[in-house]
Amino acid sequence: MGEYAIRKSDGVEVKIGTCEDMYYLRFEDRDKVSALRGNVDIANDPDGNRFRLPFPDEDDVLPGEYDVYNRGLRLYRMVEGPPYLGPNQEPTQHCEDWKDESAADHPGVIQLHHQQAGLLVNLPCYHGIKLPELIEGGKLVCNLVHKLLKQIELTMRIVL
Repeated sequence: MGEYAIRKSDGVEVKIGTCEDMYYLRFEDRDKVSALRGNVDIANDPDGNRFRLPFPDEDDVLPGEYDVYNRGLRLYRMVEGPPYLGPNQEPTQHCEDWKDESAADHPGVIQLHHQQAGLLVNLPCYHGIKLPELIEGGKLVCNLVHKLLKQIELTMRIVL
């Protein structure tokens, strides 16, 4: 499903992305568009979306006007040997997707949250090297106090 918005600079309706992929919008440009009804309000709710990388040669391009929608950088490295051999069975170089095997020993953190439920979960991220394991001492924070205060505020507005 396409996501559309109104570009504030000239009032033109532009496509900014597809589902959660904002192919035609940089993160820092999200305030340069206004939400259309039935589309994501990207300026006020950017969570869960992926934005276009800010390539310097595109600094003057307006949101929604990028020529190549899925421009990116692929991480790879050149390696020796199989799976490819030269005509005389000599080893050759080939491209392989880049992976850092040390990520299994030094994981990053991915944070997941659900604002309406008040949940916040931190999980180890091994960057595709392996899946996280259930670990003892993992922390789950439930922000029920915030949710309760919002409910009390809403109730007071109705009563008053």
